[in-house]
Amino acid sequence: MTAAPVDAPRPLSVRRVVGTCALVVGWTITLALGALMMTRVVAFDRGRILVIANSMTYWVYLPAYVVLAVAIAARRYVLVSCAAIVVLAHVFVVWPSLRAPAPIPAAAYQSPRLRLFSANVLFNNLQHQGIVDEIARADADVILLQEFTTTWQESLERAPWWDDYPYRLISPTGTTTRSAMLSRLPLEDIAIEYTEESPLLAATVRVDDRSVRLFDVHPAAPVADYPRWHSQATAITDTISRTRGRIVAAGDFNATQFNAWIDDDLEALGLRSAHELVGRGAATTWPNGRQSVPPIRIDHVLVSESVVPLRVREGIGAGSDHRPVIVDVALVP
Repeated sequence: MTAAPVDAPRPLSVRRVVGTCALVVGWTITLALGALMMTRVVAFDRGRILVIANSMTYWVYLPAYVVLAVAIAARRYVLVSCAAIVVLAHVFVVWPSLRAPAPIPAAAYQSPRLRLFSANVLFNNLQHQGIVDEIARADADVILLQEFTTTWQESLERAPWWDDYPYRLISPTGTTTRSAMLSRLPLEDIAIEYTEESPLLAATVRVDDRSVRLFDVHPAAPVADYPRWHSQATAITDTISRTRGRIVAAGDFNATQFNAWIDDDLEALGLRSAHELVGRGAATTWPNGRQSVPPIRIDHVLVSESVVPLRVREGIGAGSDHRPVIVDVALVP
């Protein structure tokens, strides 16, 4: 008796191998991004890696859209369902930055106005004249500068417009990080608070019969020193929480609108993004062409309820890795 022939195993086709690999990659991407999205619920920004990942919320979830499209085409419906959940969660998170402008109350058109120019000028920026000229063109009432240095001060003091801003609050020399607040209007109740060597400048200005408390914000970068950034963010939030009346907090926050500090902590104080209120939530300010990472917005102007943004735009910021933010606000009753 002869043995029955045994069928040889069928060789894997290239198509099957590619399909299997694509399925594995698709599931890996979907599960990883799903887990990242879940951390916004159970561990929002708890640690440097999550702060960095959440700051890239616009961009880091884009592979889920590709996976969803491919899964639909391949009729992998379980993967379609999971990828769709990630995509819908992403849309939910970014939607506030994509909304239409909020309506401007009628009272804002008859209320006193204030124009602010806020910029991280970059401590080692050698192209001073570009920003000096940009400040002149902005014609702002108050100028808020971060990464201010003695060299920068010397350049600004030579500017034709320097004497137009006689009221000045500048961090003293010898400190690690410096900021400056220059104003055409008198600065009242001035204060400089330090948290781990970074200053928070604060002053009140009056426009006609309305006053507003201004904060020049610039904590450390969480990428380099997360504990320091977290400590400074907490201290800044605590200071602002004790402030009553109209508030504008502007500067380089080293955080995006998708990070917990802005999205949870400062929003809980009633501070709202001027960019989002005027329908420009998707605007970006960093890295201003100096690096290849996806653009994000870490420079903000946050306002309290009685401060109505009328217009927000980004400047050029020659030589800096940040674009300035210029905002016109109305101080409503």
